[in-house]
Amino acid sequence: MVKNEISCPSGGKKFKAYLAPMVRASTTPLRILSLRYGADAVYTEEIIDKSILGCDRVERSVEVFRPSVKGERYDKNAGDGDGGSNNPDGSRKEYRVIDYVKSTAGMSDRQRRKMKTTGEPILLRIVPEIEGDRIVFQIGTGDSILASQAAEKVYRDVSAININMGCPKKFSTAGGMGAALLDDPQRAADIVRSIRSALPSHISVSAKIRLLKDTPSTIDFVRTLVSAGASSITVHARTVGMKEQDEALLERLRPVIDSVKQYGGVEAVVNGDLYNREDMARVVEMSGADSVMVARPSFHH
Repeated sequence: MVKNEISCPSGGKKFKAYLAPMVRASTTPLRILSLRYGADAVYTEEIIDKSILGCDRVERSVEVFRPSVKGERYDKNAGDGDGGSNNPDGSRKEYRVIDYVKSTAGMSDRQRRKMKTTGEPILLRIVPEIEGDRIVFQIGTGDSILASQAAEKVYRDVSAININMGCPKKFSTAGGMGAALLDDPQRAADIVRSIRSALPSHISVSAKIRLLKDTPSTIDFVRTLVSAGASSITVHARTVGMKEQDEALLERLRPVIDSVKQYGGVEAVVNGDLYNREDMARVVEMSGADSVMVARPSFHH
């Protein structure tokens, strides 16, 4: 990831960089590493509404590895606390964590026996001292009631709630979630509205979408979400049918981002093929976005 307050090559607009929600990737280790390297915020991997509702919230203390970053001063005489590290690769420290653990209620005897060897199933671990007000919970949902219930369960431990409206994978769309919402703007708006009304005003509600078939359709969808209460929109510059290796349609972003910013106070975030700082600055200047979101390229550094 990159340092805070990155400037465009022209020396003009500054922007923020976020770690994207990635299944089986945006877990605690990568989120902590990204924050250490300057990410302004990090997103959890997508967690389905019913899954988080089926969890018990557990607070406890565990030892967490906090990696060092290139150029960070190493003091061989320092301890493992905040004042330094006795390991140039990083340090270990006891932190208070919040775990969302899958409830054993309703588990079969076989599942309970398996837990004895695999350990308890932790769906989400948050380290408040490190992640603080910079962690965003991404929810996978297709139902406004379940969505608001899930958001109410976790909002005290995160800074914002993001709704996945862009995942094209079958496991997501088959349940009416992810990219399936792009074809149902009314249901998408109901989900945003339901979460927004259930949470206190300081918790922002946002959505991550893909480009629709054409620019007018994308703009209409964005306006629907903002009118329902979304305070931030992330646009992945690919359509539903495109693969990861397909070149992002960055040239289509400008009118969509402009439509977001017409509302004033609504953050516009772009995502897609942002491999280095130069890419980020170029796309921000091209699109007019406020922030960027980095997914797969975060593994390249």
